[in-house]
Amino acid sequence: MTIVSDNTQTRRQREHIRHKHDILMAAEAVFVEKGYNGATIADIAQRSEFSVGSIYNFFSGKADLCRSVMLRIAQERVDDARALIRTGFPSEEDAFRAIIRAWISHHARHGAFLHMMMEHMHTHQQRPSEEVKKLLDEYRDLIRAFFAKGIESGFFRPCTADCLFIAYEGICHSFVFQMERQRKKSLEETGEALQTTLMTLFVVGKE
Repeated sequence: MTIVSDNTQTRRQREHIRHKHDILMAAEAVFVEKGYNGATIADIAQRSEFSVGSIYNFFSGKADLCRSVMLRIAQERVDDARALIRTGFPSEEDAFRAIIRAWISHHARHGAFLHMMMEHMHTHQQRPSEEVKKLLDEYRDLIRAFFAKGIESGFFRPCTADCLFIAYEGICHSFVFQMERQRKKSLEETGEALQTTLMTLFVVGKE
């Protein structure tokens, strides 16, 4: 995740943003290693090289930290999608391949944490926060709009944008899950195989 620096911010404000980012990065790693129940504020403080008291200056506790990690990951996914949609790619195929690569990259960075949280939330019958759901809805709308434009131009097979989005997300998750279980391909090879699969299934003339 890129930390955006604003020239109007004071040094103290910039440090606050950087320190919060460092704590969230450490928290994500600790949650992945120890699970939600096993992770402690002391673990996160040690990993981030802050005192326990300093952690509480930023977050009210473990639940707040976990929600903030989820929010940061969701925001990153939206930011990535926005940037890709604004990019003037030479062709729709180039744009689609870039979107797939971004999905793989995001999964590589955060997939382990998201998988851990899905299991935890399912066990405790919890749901994502409204802030996270709003961001995920924005991500869905951005990708769905890309599919709608491609359907209209004849690039994608005749379908609805909603159906393509659901199929796209489902295939990406299932494909990566199976590849990780088999442990036979590198991340780069998995990304290339996923691109080939989605291009064949979704794009006109790629049978």
